[in-house]
Amino acid sequence: MGRGGPTSNFYLPLARKHVMADRWWDTVGTDFWLMPNITMGTTVDGSNEVIDNGWTLEAEHGVAGSGSKFRGGVITAGAPATPGIPAHVALLATGDLIVSPPVFGGYDHMLAAAWCVGKDKHQLPTKLIMDVRAAFTVASANEPTSGFGFFEDSTTTTSATENLQLAFISSDSANYQLATNASSALVDVGAAIAVAWKEWRIVLDYTTAGVRRASWFINGTLQGSIVPTDSEAPYAFGAHTLTTNNLLLGPVHIFYDWS
Repeated sequence: MGRGGPTSNFYLPLARKHVMADRWWDTVGTDFWLMPNITMGTTVDGSNEVIDNGWTLEAEHGVAGSGSKFRGGVITAGAPATPGIPAHVALLATGDLIVSPPVFGGYDHMLAAAWCVGKDKHQLPTKLIMDVRAAFTVASANEPTSGFGFFEDSTTTTSATENLQLAFISSDSANYQLATNASSALVDVGAAIAVAWKEWRIVLDYTTAGVRRASWFINGTLQGSIVPTDSEAPYAFGAHTLTTNNLLLGPVHIFYDWS
């Protein structure tokens, strides 16, 4: 046992606490899920599962999933042969937007995550990770505000602006890119655009030298990293489309890790 809790992480899969999107704003945990569905954005019995719980939603295009084989079909090297199309939110029009409450990455939220698994302030999570299954169905324009990722603490319905991006994936018309805070010097250019469903990941952590870092992956392949803006937590998750590029946003899993 370390100070205030166990140092080993072997028990973490059993101790983790999972939180669905309609409770992100007032429930602590280790894992946070957005599972889009066909009714996303609609009002049922006078209430809305996300809008009434701290989210901003200007993309009321919930689409049902289709075409997946059982378990995704044959899995080779971790990749399913026929995963189909997941249920998703379609961001197709100018100004379509979905943004969560800003809750991630600050000291108190990470301390609460540590408490959830029996740790304390001496054993805070070392990483904040975002996993997203999404597709840019149109990515031919250089639109740095059409995409998805983390936004800064002052995020509101104006989060489409570049200066509120903390770590945001978009297209420059030829390649995907990760950017922060409207700075051309803080952009990492990745793989060439391809309008297909992909598995995306952003990892926020510190390097061994203590430098802030946001790394990003496409289908498990590291693209590179940037140094995100400092002192901007808590962060929000969000996605937006501007004029030309379109985005289909599938399942989102944001979680803290101690690895």
